[in-house]
Formats: sequence, C-alpha cells, structure tokens
Amino acid sequence: MHTKTRTTITVDALATLFPHQVTTAADLISLGLDHEELTDRCERSEWQRVLPGVLLLSRKPPTRLQRVQAALRYGGPGALLTGLDALHLHGLRTVPATGPIYILAGRPVEPAEGIKALRPRSHIEPVLRRGFPTAPLIRAVTDTTRFQTDPHALRAILTDAVRRGGIPPADLLRLLSKRGEETRRILTDLATSPPPPALPRPRVPYPRPHRPPTPNPTLRSPE
Repeated sequence: MHTKTRTTITVDALATLFPHQVTTAADLISLGLDHEELTDRCERSEWQRVLPGVLLLSRKPPTRLQRVQAALRYGGPGALLTGLDALHLHGLRTVPATGPIYILAGRPVEPAEGIKALRPRSHIEPVLRRGFPTAPLIRAVTDTTRFQTDPHALRAILTDAVRRGGIPPADLLRLLSKRGEETRRILTDLATSPPPPALPRPRVPYPRPHRPPTPNPTLRSPE
C-alpha cells in the first residue's frame, strides 16, 4: 500500500512567482496549499489579505504598486487600470496618485475598500505600461476627470494631457462637453492659447518595483 505524500512549495520561492508578491487565494490553492494554511499565515501576519480573495505575500505594508496589482487581480481577467494611477504610468504625474484605485472591468465586481470598478460600454484595447494592463491615455484622462472635484487638479490634469500627453483639446472637448462649465472653460483656454514649448515626458513614469530574479519553485515533500 502506497502512502500519498503531499508536495509543498517553499514559501521563499513562492513569493517570487507572482508580480509584486500579489496573488489570489485561488491561485495558491491550485498550487497545493489549503485554506487552513492560508488562514494560518495571515493570522501570523506572514501574509496579508489586501482585498477579498487577494493576498500580499509579505508582512510589509502594501505599496501603491502592490495595491494596484491587487485591484487588477480583484477585477478579474481583462481588468484594466485607469484613473490617476494610469496617468502616472503614461507619464503624466502632475497630480499625485492618491485615493481609490480605479479599474475597468468587463464583469460585475463586488464593492471593496480602496478600489472603484467601472464598467466600460465596449471593449477597450489595453496598453501595457510597466507590466500593468492600462487604459489608453485619453480614456484614463476622461475617467480621471469624471471624479475630480478639485478645480485646480482638474486644470492640471487637462493641461498635462494636452501639453505633455499630446491629446488635442478638441478631442477632449468632444468627449467631456457634458462634464460642466469648468471643464469646457479649461479646454477652450487650452485650445485658444498659444502652445508653450513641448514638455518632455519623465523618463521613469512610475516608481520601479524591486524585481528579484524568479527562481524555479523548490518542491519538497514533508519529512
């Protein structure tokens, strides 16, 4: 009679398998871990639940990049990043990326703290920025201005989109004409004022995460 031996993966190797050390409970279970082990590691603060069903395989507080990765995993296959975080990845960093993380998801997403999921009306072709599936710049701008209530930040975002992002004011005015008088006034000013010298995009549009080499996971059988 043969005794069945459960194969496990060393924790140190496991953390390097997933971008930004963020993964889902379902992925970990598919690798051979069980619910009890996940719960135990979270209770011992070795890992953290950052969103329902999404874990950070580290005891350190999550960085903004890790929260972005968690939001995309929570949004499911095909989710795209939008809002201020997407603008930063496109190289537009006039306004700090703070507050909720906005994603575009093609399926209903349960509300969760720290993220806002939007449903696009049609398919949006993703743009890869620093390894993140991101909404095209013009879509990221329209989504960001949709929830921006600070008039100074609104002007900074739209000005950056035109001057540094190269989006014609007329294109934004066509898309945002119903967003209010302040938005129309800013875009009209940008369309009629002489353009200043072109502003270069930052060479590093978003903090580079530390990416340790990805070893093959070491498989071992319990002694």
